[in-house]
Amino acid sequence: MSTTSEAYERYVGDPGENYQKYFVPTIGEPAARRVVETADVRPGETVVDVACGTGIAARLVAGATGSPGEVIGVDPVGPMLEVARRVGPGIRWLQGRAEELPLEPDTADVVICSQGYQFFSGKPEALREMTRVLRSGGRAVIGTPGPIPEAMIEISETIRNNVSPEAAGFVSVVFSVHDPGAMEDAMSAAGFTAVQAENRPLTLRVPPPADFFWQYVTSTPLAGVVSKLDPVRRAALEEEVIDRCARFVEDDGMTIEPGFLVATGRLA
Repeated sequence: MSTTSEAYERYVGDPGENYQKYFVPTIGEPAARRVVETADVRPGETVVDVACGTGIAARLVAGATGSPGEVIGVDPVGPMLEVARRVGPGIRWLQGRAEELPLEPDTADVVICSQGYQFFSGKPEALREMTRVLRSGGRAVIGTPGPIPEAMIEISETIRNNVSPEAAGFVSVVFSVHDPGAMEDAMSAAGFTAVQAENRPLTLRVPPPADFFWQYVTSTPLAGVVSKLDPVRRAALEEEVIDRCARFVEDDGMTIEPGFLVATGRLA
Protein backbone atom coordinates (compact mmCIF):
# COMPACT_ATOMS: atom_id res chain seq x y z
CA MET A 1 0.00 0.00 0.00
CA SER A 2 1.24 3.49 -0.82
CA THR A 3 2.01 5.77 2.13
CA THR A 4 1.00 8.99 0.34
CA SER A 5 -1.81 10.20 -1.87
CA GLU A 6 -0.61 12.13 -4.90
CA ALA A 7 -4.20 12.81 -5.96
CA TYR A 8 -5.00 14.47 -2.63
CA GLU A 9 -2.02 16.79 -3.03
CA ARG A 10 -3.31 17.85 -6.45
CA TYR A 11 -6.68 18.92 -5.09
CA VAL A 12 -6.04 20.21 -1.58
CA GLY A 13 -6.88 23.92 -1.42
CA ASP A 14 -9.56 26.45 -0.56
CA PRO A 15 -12.94 24.64 -0.37
CA GLY A 16 -14.82 27.54 -1.96
CA GLU A 17 -12.47 27.68 -4.93
CA ASN A 18 -12.51 23.88 -5.21
CA TYR A 19 -16.31 23.84 -5.09
CA GLN A 20 -16.44 26.23 -8.03
CA LYS A 21 -13.66 24.48 -9.98
CA TYR A 22 -14.59 20.84 -9.43
CA PHE A 23 -18.02 20.36 -7.85
CA VAL A 24 -19.94 22.88 -9.96
CA PRO A 25 -19.05 21.51 -13.43
CA THR A 26 -19.72 17.85 -12.62
CA ILE A 27 -22.59 18.02 -10.10
CA GLY A 28 -23.67 21.55 -9.26
CA GLU A 29 -24.44 22.78 -12.76
CA PRO A 30 -26.44 19.76 -14.01
CA ALA A 31 -28.59 19.89 -10.88
CA ALA A 32 -29.01 23.67 -10.97
CA ARG A 33 -29.90 23.58 -14.65
CA ARG A 34 -32.86 21.29 -13.94
CA VAL A 35 -34.07 23.62 -11.16
CA VAL A 36 -33.70 26.72 -13.34
CA GLU A 37 -35.43 25.10 -16.31
CA THR A 38 -38.34 24.15 -14.05
CA ALA A 39 -38.53 27.71 -12.69
CA ASP A 40 -39.01 29.05 -16.25
CA VAL A 41 -37.98 32.57 -15.27
CA ARG A 42 -39.44 35.34 -17.41
CA PRO A 43 -37.90 38.73 -18.29
CA GLY A 44 -38.36 41.27 -15.55
CA GLU A 45 -38.80 38.77 -12.72
CA THR A 46 -36.79 39.07 -9.51
CA VAL A 47 -35.23 35.77 -8.46
CA VAL A 48 -33.73 34.78 -5.11
CA ASP A 49 -31.33 31.83 -5.03
CA VAL A 50 -31.35 30.44 -1.47
CA ALA A 51 -28.23 28.56 -0.29
CA CYS A 52 -26.56 29.68 -3.49
CA GLY A 53 -23.05 28.40 -2.74
CA THR A 54 -20.77 29.91 -5.36
CA GLY A 55 -23.84 30.89 -7.34
CA ILE A 56 -24.25 28.49 -10.25
CA ALA A 57 -28.07 28.56 -10.21
CA ALA A 58 -28.12 32.34 -9.87
CA ARG A 59 -25.72 32.69 -12.79
CA LEU A 60 -27.75 30.34 -14.96
CA VAL A 61 -30.91 32.33 -14.33
CA ALA A 62 -29.32 35.79 -14.59
CA GLY A 63 -29.42 35.88 -18.38
CA ALA A 64 -33.12 34.99 -18.46
CA THR A 65 -34.52 37.74 -16.25
CA GLY A 66 -33.86 40.78 -18.43
CA SER A 67 -34.50 44.31 -17.22
CA PRO A 68 -35.68 45.41 -14.66
CA GLY A 69 -35.42 41.94 -13.11
CA GLU A 70 -32.84 41.21 -10.45
CA VAL A 71 -31.04 38.07 -9.31
CA ILE A 72 -30.10 37.78 -5.63
CA GLY A 73 -27.97 34.99 -4.15
CA VAL A 74 -28.07 34.25 -0.41
CA ASP A 75 -25.70 31.92 1.43
CA PRO A 76 -24.45 31.66 5.03
CA VAL A 77 -20.85 30.80 4.11
CA GLY A 78 -18.61 33.81 3.53
CA PRO A 79 -15.89 32.05 1.49
CA MET A 80 -18.53 30.69 -0.91
CA LEU A 81 -19.88 34.20 -1.43
CA GLU A 82 -16.38 35.55 -2.05
CA VAL A 83 -16.09 33.17 -5.00
CA ALA A 84 -19.65 33.98 -6.10
CA ARG A 85 -18.87 37.71 -6.21
CA ARG A 86 -15.80 37.04 -8.32
CA VAL A 87 -17.47 34.79 -10.89
CA GLY A 88 -20.89 36.52 -10.89
CA PRO A 89 -20.27 40.27 -10.63
CA GLY A 90 -23.67 41.29 -12.00
CA ILE A 91 -25.61 39.53 -9.25
CA ARG A 92 -26.48 40.83 -5.78
CA TRP A 93 -24.90 38.55 -3.16
CA LEU A 94 -26.03 38.53 0.48
CA GLN A 95 -24.82 36.55 3.47
CA GLY A 96 -27.59 34.95 5.47
CA ARG A 97 -29.32 31.76 6.58
CA ALA A 98 -32.30 30.26 4.78
CA GLU A 99 -34.20 30.29 8.06
CA GLU A 100 -33.71 34.05 8.35
CA LEU A 101 -33.38 35.53 4.87
CA PRO A 102 -31.90 39.06 4.83
CA LEU A 103 -34.67 40.34 2.56
CA GLU A 104 -37.83 42.40 2.88
CA PRO A 105 -41.27 40.80 2.37
CA ASP A 106 -42.62 40.73 -1.20
CA THR A 107 -39.13 40.91 -2.72
CA ALA A 108 -39.19 38.06 -5.23
CA ASP A 109 -41.25 36.61 -8.02
CA VAL A 110 -39.29 33.36 -7.90
CA VAL A 111 -37.30 31.58 -5.19
CA ILE A 112 -34.99 28.77 -6.22
CA CYS A 113 -32.91 26.43 -4.08
CA SER A 114 -30.64 23.81 -5.63
CA GLN A 115 -28.98 21.24 -3.36
CA GLY A 116 -29.26 23.29 -0.20
CA TYR A 117 -32.58 22.41 1.41
CA GLN A 118 -31.37 19.07 2.78
CA PHE A 119 -28.82 20.90 4.97
CA PHE A 120 -31.23 23.34 6.61
CA SER A 121 -31.48 22.83 10.35
CA GLY A 122 -34.94 24.43 10.32
CA LYS A 123 -36.66 23.26 7.17
CA PRO A 124 -40.18 24.50 8.10
CA GLU A 125 -38.72 27.91 8.99
CA ALA A 126 -36.82 28.07 5.69
CA LEU A 127 -39.96 27.28 3.71
CA ARG A 128 -41.92 29.93 5.59
CA GLU A 129 -39.14 32.42 4.85
CA MET A 130 -39.52 31.64 1.17
CA THR A 131 -43.23 32.43 1.37
CA ARG A 132 -42.44 35.66 3.26
CA VAL A 133 -40.11 37.05 0.60
CA LEU A 134 -42.29 35.95 -2.33
CA ARG A 135 -44.85 38.27 -3.86
CA SER A 136 -48.43 37.12 -4.27
CA GLY A 137 -48.55 34.70 -7.18
CA GLY A 138 -44.83 33.98 -6.87
CA ARG A 139 -43.37 30.49 -7.06
CA ALA A 140 -40.61 28.41 -5.50
CA VAL A 141 -38.56 25.58 -7.00
CA ILE A 142 -36.47 23.34 -4.75
CA GLY A 143 -34.11 20.61 -5.94
CA THR A 144 -32.48 17.93 -3.78
CA PRO A 145 -30.52 14.77 -4.70
CA GLY A 146 -31.42 11.24 -3.62
CA PRO A 147 -31.76 8.39 -3.10
CA ILE A 148 -28.03 7.90 -2.80
CA PRO A 149 -26.42 6.15 -5.79
CA GLU A 150 -24.32 3.03 -5.31
CA ALA A 151 -20.98 4.75 -5.95
CA MET A 152 -21.67 7.27 -3.19
CA ILE A 153 -22.66 4.45 -0.83
CA GLU A 154 -19.22 2.95 -1.41
CA ILE A 155 -17.57 6.32 -0.81
CA SER A 156 -19.57 6.84 2.37
CA GLU A 157 -18.55 3.42 3.68
CA THR A 158 -14.91 4.17 2.88
CA ILE A 159 -15.11 7.37 4.92
CA ARG A 160 -16.82 5.48 7.74
CA ASN A 161 -14.06 2.84 7.77
CA ASN A 162 -11.11 5.23 7.58
CA VAL A 163 -12.28 8.48 9.18
CA SER A 164 -15.41 8.26 11.36
CA PRO A 165 -19.16 7.55 11.27
CA GLU A 166 -19.76 11.26 11.84
CA ALA A 167 -17.80 12.20 8.71
CA ALA A 168 -19.65 9.56 6.67
CA GLY A 169 -22.87 11.06 7.95
CA PHE A 170 -22.29 14.13 5.80
CA VAL A 171 -22.77 12.04 2.66
CA SER A 172 -25.99 10.60 4.08
CA VAL A 173 -27.35 14.10 4.71
CA VAL A 174 -26.60 15.13 1.12
CA PHE A 175 -29.06 12.51 -0.15
CA SER A 176 -31.53 12.62 2.73
CA VAL A 177 -34.46 14.50 1.09
CA HIS A 178 -35.90 12.66 -1.88
CA ASP A 179 -39.49 11.63 -1.11
CA PRO A 180 -41.97 13.55 -3.31
CA GLY A 181 -44.91 13.07 -0.95
CA ALA A 182 -43.03 14.28 2.11
CA MET A 183 -41.80 17.33 0.22
CA GLU A 184 -45.27 18.17 -1.01
CA ASP A 185 -46.58 17.94 2.55
CA ALA A 186 -43.79 20.20 3.87
CA MET A 187 -44.35 22.88 1.25
CA SER A 188 -48.13 22.78 1.68
CA ALA A 189 -47.76 23.14 5.46
CA ALA A 190 -45.62 26.23 4.89
CA GLY A 191 -48.36 27.91 2.88
CA PHE A 192 -47.58 26.99 -0.71
CA THR A 193 -50.40 25.99 -3.06
CA ALA A 194 -50.44 23.92 -6.26
CA VAL A 195 -47.50 21.97 -4.85
CA GLN A 196 -45.98 19.28 -7.06
CA ALA A 197 -42.87 17.13 -6.62
CA GLU A 198 -41.21 14.62 -8.91
CA ASN A 199 -38.06 12.53 -8.55
CA ARG A 200 -36.18 11.64 -11.74
CA PRO A 201 -32.62 10.32 -12.22
CA LEU A 202 -29.86 12.83 -12.82
CA THR A 203 -27.02 11.46 -14.95
CA LEU A 204 -23.63 12.79 -13.88
CA ARG A 205 -20.32 12.11 -15.61
CA VAL A 206 -17.48 12.40 -13.10
CA PRO A 207 -13.71 11.66 -13.06
CA PRO A 208 -12.18 8.29 -12.09
CA PRO A 209 -12.54 7.21 -8.43
CA ALA A 210 -9.46 8.76 -6.81
CA ASP A 211 -9.79 12.09 -8.60
CA PHE A 212 -13.53 12.29 -8.04
CA PHE A 213 -13.18 11.38 -4.39
CA TRP A 214 -10.63 14.08 -3.62
CA GLN A 215 -12.39 16.68 -5.73
CA TYR A 216 -15.60 15.96 -3.82
CA VAL A 217 -13.99 15.86 -0.39
CA THR A 218 -11.93 19.03 -0.84
CA SER A 219 -15.01 20.91 -2.10
CA THR A 220 -17.14 20.13 0.96
CA PRO A 221 -16.99 20.40 4.78
CA LEU A 222 -15.15 17.07 4.71
CA ALA A 223 -12.04 19.00 3.62
CA GLY A 224 -11.27 20.11 7.16
CA VAL A 225 -11.66 16.61 8.57
CA VAL A 226 -9.44 14.95 5.97
CA SER A 227 -6.76 17.63 6.25
CA LYS A 228 -6.13 16.44 9.83
CA LEU A 229 -5.37 12.88 8.74
CA ASP A 230 -1.78 11.74 8.33
CA PRO A 231 -0.58 10.81 4.82
CA VAL A 232 -0.83 7.08 5.50
CA ARG A 233 -4.52 7.28 6.41
CA ARG A 234 -5.25 9.47 3.38
CA ALA A 235 -3.50 6.89 1.19
CA ALA A 236 -5.64 4.15 2.75
CA LEU A 237 -8.77 6.18 2.01
CA GLU A 238 -7.79 6.57 -1.62
CA GLU A 239 -6.87 2.92 -2.06
CA GLU A 240 -10.17 1.71 -0.64
CA VAL A 241 -12.16 4.15 -2.80
CA ILE A 242 -10.39 2.92 -5.92
CA ASP A 243 -11.12 -0.70 -4.98
CA ARG A 244 -14.78 -0.16 -4.03
CA CYS A 245 -15.59 2.00 -7.06
CA ALA A 246 -13.72 -0.01 -9.69
CA ARG A 247 -16.94 -1.50 -11.05
CA PHE A 248 -18.30 1.94 -11.89
CA VAL A 249 -15.35 2.99 -14.07
CA GLU A 250 -16.02 3.45 -17.78
CA ASP A 251 -13.35 4.75 -20.13
CA ASP A 252 -11.89 7.83 -18.43
CA GLY A 253 -14.41 8.31 -15.62
CA MET A 254 -17.56 7.17 -13.86
CA THR A 255 -21.27 7.66 -14.47
CA ILE A 256 -23.29 8.33 -11.33
CA GLU A 257 -27.08 8.49 -11.38
CA PRO A 258 -28.64 9.81 -8.20
CA GLY A 259 -32.30 10.54 -8.09
CA PHE A 260 -33.10 14.24 -8.13
CA LEU A 261 -36.23 15.61 -6.53
CA VAL A 262 -37.70 18.81 -7.93
CA ALA A 263 -40.58 20.39 -6.03
CA THR A 264 -42.60 23.45 -7.00
CA GLY A 265 -45.20 25.54 -5.23
CA ARG A 266 -46.98 28.87 -5.58
CA LEU A 267 -47.94 31.61 -3.17
CA ALA A 268 -51.64 32.46 -3.43
